[in-house]
Amino acid sequence: MSASTAWTPILQPLASFSPDLATRLDSSFQSLRKMTMTRRTTQVWETELRENLSGSDYVDIGLWLSKSTAMDTSILPLDTIVQAFLDVHLLSHYQQRSSALRVLADIQKQIDNLKFGSNGVQQHQHNLLEDLTEVFSDEEEDEDEDYMSTPLNHDLSPPSSEPHSPEHKRQRISNSQDDRDVSELELSPSSFEEFDGLPIVARNKSKWNKLLRSKPSYWSKKCDSWAKSLQIAFNHRMENTTEDHQQYYQSVVNVLREMRQVLPSIFHDEAWKTAVKTSNLHKIIYLWSDPSGLIIWKSGFMQILMRKHRIHEALGVVLFSWIPQEVTNTWAEQDFFEIFPFQTSGIKIKKSKDFIKALSKNPDIIPRKAYPSSIFFLLSLENFELALEQWLICGMENLGYNVSFFKAKAERKQIYDNIWPHLDQMVPSFFEQLESSLRVIIERSASFRKLKNEPAKHILQNKATLNATCKKCSNLAPEYRCVQKIEVTPQLLEKTYLGCGVSLAEPKDQMEPIPIPHSKPGSKDIQQIMHPDRLNLVKHQWNDKILNNCGMQLFLIVKKGTEEILDFWIYNAFSDDIFKKLVSHHSRLQHVKALTRGSQFNSYSQGKMIPKGARLPMGGAPGDSYAFYTGMDAVTQAELEALFDDAEDSMILSEAGRLILFNVYKELEDTTANGDRLGISGANTYYCNNYTSPLHRDDDAGAGLCAQYDLQAKSDLCEYSFTYADYRIYLVSRSNSLWSFRGSDTHGTMLPSTIPLTEKDRTIARQGGQPDGDGVPPRVSNGTHKPATKTNTEAANKHHRARKTRKEIHDYWQGQE
Repeated sequence: MSASTAWTPILQPLASFSPDLATRLDSSFQSLRKMTMTRRTTQVWETELRENLSGSDYVDIGLWLSKSTAMDTSILPLDTIVQAFLDVHLLSHYQQRSSALRVLADIQKQIDNLKFGSNGVQQHQHNLLEDLTEVFSDEEEDEDEDYMSTPLNHDLSPPSSEPHSPEHKRQRISNSQDDRDVSELELSPSSFEEFDGLPIVARNKSKWNKLLRSKPSYWSKKCDSWAKSLQIAFNHRMENTTEDHQQYYQSVVNVLREMRQVLPSIFHDEAWKTAVKTSNLHKIIYLWSDPSGLIIWKSGFMQILMRKHRIHEALGVVLFSWIPQEVTNTWAEQDFFEIFPFQTSGIKIKKSKDFIKALSKNPDIIPRKAYPSSIFFLLSLENFELALEQWLICGMENLGYNVSFFKAKAERKQIYDNIWPHLDQMVPSFFEQLESSLRVIIERSASFRKLKNEPAKHILQNKATLNATCKKCSNLAPEYRCVQKIEVTPQLLEKTYLGCGVSLAEPKDQMEPIPIPHSKPGSKDIQQIMHPDRLNLVKHQWNDKILNNCGMQLFLIVKKGTEEILDFWIYNAFSDDIFKKLVSHHSRLQHVKALTRGSQFNSYSQGKMIPKGARLPMGGAPGDSYAFYTGMDAVTQAELEALFDDAEDSMILSEAGRLILFNVYKELEDTTANGDRLGISGANTYYCNNYTSPLHRDDDAGAGLCAQYDLQAKSDLCEYSFTYADYRIYLVSRSNSLWSFRGSDTHGTMLPSTIPLTEKDRTIARQGGQPDGDGVPPRVSNGTHKPATKTNTEAANKHHRARKTRKEIHDYWQGQE
């Protein structure tokens, strides 16, 4: 059930709040009507109107929006309020009243989510011309979207006045569809030029495709239009000037968005294939997917297209998806180093010192702005080879270097391995003379490689290998040994329990469920809180004597009757120094928007989960593609440091997991092998702050790792413990813990109670960064989660496949008749 408001929004007249602003708005529309209706003209209109808004205007706009939605909009960001104001009035001006009301309804949903938490996928700001576009799918034809169509030559005079429903009785929103079918649209385009000018807005894919499907004569023209737009923008790729190239950026994003909207029923048609070939669309996309682009395309708009939209691969992903699977399945991925035409002239790079010298002279060769994860190219041989393939070889050759020595695997390894001994013998003045960003990258890469050995030292402090006898406890009774087994019989928990909370607290002390807006008392949508005994969950926890004696305690979760280890849980997982580093990194998170979870989390999800890494957004900005989250940039020194912090955290979890249960580590790394590197891993990490969840299952592609950093809670109620519901056990959580689990299994956290903490519950020393309220210690539960999410994994694989088969994609379309 999605969060939604119970009341239909009412579009209030602006003049009632600000006659002056209403007059200026009408004047702007008069100017707009003198121009042809295009994306560009509406963008210019919006920009000019924004620039003329004053502080008092913002107050009036906020009052108008609050009245129109019957909700307090002051909790929304100012830009969201202003954007809604612009969208609503532009839609209303062109007589798209139902679309305008949907914008207001979206605002109501956003407010509900901020107050109560989201019960569905992420909610985003609705923007008329830069709204959400759904994740491209080559399997499903989604017919659930609507759109606003505005003809170019139709009389667009707004009505002189609009009646409004009386305020005293607002009606509930109806789910009925009041938009007319495309064939019945009074304002349907009468020419290709009008169709080509239609902007794609929210919920429009169905109708836009119906228009396209009904006009095969438009297909060649549409492909021609895309090819021309891409060619024009491509011609300006090298212009590193301050000139405003917004129109090129926007035109390319529009092409990407429209290409993604084409449904299988169209792109499987032979006439469509002919249209692609005759337009030479495949040829210009081949140029856009040139791997040298990351390095040599200096135009600002190109940098943004590659950073935000991964445009050098995204267009190829679409073309690939239009090719029958029986064709693409026959394509074998070729080794880049075997097929790349290395140039044999120029300054030779044969040794590590040659490479470092070239790098120090050309620090801008690292495409930090366009591709943030490029800064990790020195962390491992695998990262180094990936960088050579994706950008480093092209960059070196463009600077006049001969890098043919990199062709052979043995030589590549030799150069990489010798980088570090070479740097170790360099005098301090060498590093002082390096460009500041390159110095950070080299120094943090060196410290990263040293840190990689630390997790094993702690876990193996009393033994040579994990399976070896512990020096401290080998002579003790089994219950006092630091490695123990928990036998389980996996059985999928009944689906009816999904969404239920789990707690040891008495009913009077249990947390209240998050209200689902407008649900009735006793609604079945509100799941109950279950005592662990009702689910036959068996408790397991650490033993202080073992921790004091051995320094750690490891539980191996084993399938009963076999030696198969399913998962693990380790207490005191990290040394004091490593643990302090993890906590320090967690405390200074960079600004990345927290995740919003789905309907399983309706009633008992709390706290935040902040993602790090690359993702394919559920919605997002226009034309968003698989790329690092917004906020994870690599331009400033602070941003570089933050990314290396994230990389270290990810690596520490993996290295500890690798030592304890290699098959879980390998599954996670293999599943995410094609993902953008967050350090040396293609998996994302999620930083959790006081995060709780009910029993649920995630749509993950494989195993994952989770770490508990600081924990301060009611220990007698086992708050924030982790529930392996399908194993029928729960592990009591403790600061400095690490465990594995599969997100597709049923799991959750033990919910906190409403009982205030006391001094006996304090596990974190009182300090300035942890203020107490009225002397009561606050609840604290921080940690990190590292899963293999299916959506991101599939997106990464698609980009990898399109990059590896760039030539095959081009040749396929070239051969179409």
